[in-house]
Amino acid sequence: MHVSYEREVMAGEETVVTSHLLAHDQRKLILRHEMRRPDDPALVARNEVLCLHVDLATRRSAPWPPEVGACLARCVETLEGATPNGGSRLSLRRAR
Repeated sequence: MHVSYEREVMAGEETVVTSHLLAHDQRKLILRHEMRRPDDPALVARNEVLCLHVDLATRRSAPWPPEVGACLARCVETLEGATPNGGSRLSLRRAR
């Protein structure tokens, strides 16, 4: 997970959070959440998360069920070019 705080937000202040699917493979996906004020396009905070699919029966990582994998592929296809993925701190590749 990577978090960056850009601007201060006061308790009780209204914010808007948008989420973007940046990438996925057979077992993982990367999401970016961005927080802004409703009347200001300036970024307040950003959070990137690497999610891993786990089979609860085996307690091990496992491929997405076929319908989920197909849905993720459609989402990436639909959002290609529209999702701000530049500067991502996370990667689907295994660290060496």
